[in-house]
Amino acid sequence: VLSPPPCCQIPVCNKCLEGNIGCVTFGKCGIRSLEKHRGSIMLFAAFLSAAAIILQTIPVVAVSEDREPRKFAAWITADTTVNGTKGELWFALSGVVLNQFGETRSLDWNSNTCDEIIDKDACEDCRLN
Repeated sequence: VLSPPPCCQIPVCNKCLEGNIGCVTFGKCGIRSLEKHRGSIMLFAAFLSAAAIILQTIPVVAVSEDREPRKFAAWITADTTVNGTKGELWFALSGVVLNQFGETRSLDWNSNTCDEIIDKDACEDCRLN
């Protein structure tokens, strides 16, 4: 059995943190045969939580209104050719970045500019409501 942390050696803290009715009651829940694997299960859960936090940064970056983060976190990329001029498109969660005719433009799905440049129905489908 592991010794309690230093804060739980103080009787008042131990009663509030470890010995309260909620901890005692819910601490008895679970499958007894898995009790010996509790540490491994908790470490695995901690690993999954850390991985989830890391993976959640990509959608957070994708909703940025700046060009470079949108290009980094684009969920669709495309190469285009208009009248012999090559260009690139990056589609992110909050808009699109167009690089064509030597100019880079960023359009938000929620802006009126999107309706003017791209098909209005396409902008409506991607708007964040």
